[in-house]
Amino acid sequence: MKLKKIISVLLCAVLAVSVSGCNGKSGTDSDGVPTVVWYVPGEKQADIDEVLEAVNAILEPEIGAKLDLRFIDQGSYTEKMNMIQASGEVFDLCFTGFVNPFNQACDKGAFMALDELVKTTPELLKEIPSWLLEAGKFKGELYGIPNYQVVSGVQIPWIRTDLIEECGLDLSAIEDADDLEIIFEKIHQKRPDLYTWRSTNGAQLWTKARTSVTSGVFIDVKDEDMTPMLDIERKDFDHFARKIRSWYEKGYIRSDAASVGDDNLDYVNGKYAVFQSVYKPSAEVELETTLGYDVTPIMIGEPIVTRDSCTAAMTAISRTSENPEAAVKLLEQVNTNKELYNLLCYGIEGKHYEWIDDNHIKLNKEGGYYINASWKFGNQFNAYLIEGMPDNVWEETIAMNEAAIKSPLLAFTFDTTPVTSEIAQFSAVNSEYGAMHNGSRPVDDYIGDYIDRMKKAGADRILAEAQKQLGEYKKTLNGKD
Repeated sequence: MKLKKIISVLLCAVLAVSVSGCNGKSGTDSDGVPTVVWYVPGEKQADIDEVLEAVNAILEPEIGAKLDLRFIDQGSYTEKMNMIQASGEVFDLCFTGFVNPFNQACDKGAFMALDELVKTTPELLKEIPSWLLEAGKFKGELYGIPNYQVVSGVQIPWIRTDLIEECGLDLSAIEDADDLEIIFEKIHQKRPDLYTWRSTNGAQLWTKARTSVTSGVFIDVKDEDMTPMLDIERKDFDHFARKIRSWYEKGYIRSDAASVGDDNLDYVNGKYAVFQSVYKPSAEVELETTLGYDVTPIMIGEPIVTRDSCTAAMTAISRTSENPEAAVKLLEQVNTNKELYNLLCYGIEGKHYEWIDDNHIKLNKEGGYYINASWKFGNQFNAYLIEGMPDNVWEETIAMNEAAIKSPLLAFTFDTTPVTSEIAQFSAVNSEYGAMHNGSRPVDDYIGDYIDRMKKAGADRILAEAQKQLGEYKKTLNGKD
């Protein structure tokens, strides 16, 4: 029995070492070359080793280091990165943004400050606009490098293209969100078999010129005083809620909107005549690829750059990195070396993609390396154009980014510590009132109670703390101590 117990212990020890070896550590390989470990969301690719061999043939002579790129399923990426970071595992780079949220990871001390490191990578600093780098700051220090891509996308309505002629619609008559009713009436009469309007997140069509301080609290982007306010107390919010309710009563919104849950299948199958999505150059190509039918944008509103849009896709260096100098130089290469960047994005020419003309490539979905997500790695404006994309898409996107209204809060992080309990209660109340987005409840039945419960949850204390922190932030913008 003692012998069996000893063997069991030894086997467990061997297994632990084996698992540790599978996870690996950043460090050096058998030839003494540093290896940079980089975690990104997505499915592991069958040909990852072949692609990395080609990547490292470029990378090693440039920075004296190799890359070990590791994929984690996007659905579990946040959870697994939390575990990796909490365990103190040694690695170098990771994706942070809409998954593995940037502010939360910074708050836990997961990332390394980059202010000094980036001084060694001047080409990286030249490649990324200074206003975009501001969003990579947390409490005044740089912790993340934003992936340079579209960050000024504006939420607009989109319509099934075939319905324009079929229903005799004049899109030029639509100047704001209220005017959508002009086409809704015709669509509802002509095509009662369709859901006229998909009501998800519709408030953004009426409340564009704002930027978030924290959940449910905003400032007007043009307000020099930076006065925080509750979203639900804005006049445009009340107008939105009542307009959505009227659309529901007129049958433009599906009657089961409050209970339908996941309606993505109806969306993909073309059951919605008009829906809301982000506009950016060539967005219709992406939507049509996803949906399988042609769509046309209804251009209303103006683009705005917010901290949330900038921090949705970033790369950070782990506080546990043993090779931070190599990691930041790798980031410089990924953002400036087009050949290297496109290898990571699309794989090897002739196997994973092929050129179909001077400007466009066609991806091979079955080739063994199909990520098709150039926004994960760095400067997307260095990416090859995929078939169907306009030749000038990147130039137009850059122009839209530059022309967009820039939020004054790009470098602002709200410290929730003084109002942690209030934020928790505030969020709980917010989650109970989703009906305002689908119009299924009369506004006067809930809006007063909603505001009252928000106040009782501590909304005024949150607003006061936001005003205090914004006051301190304004001093830094003005160059004051």
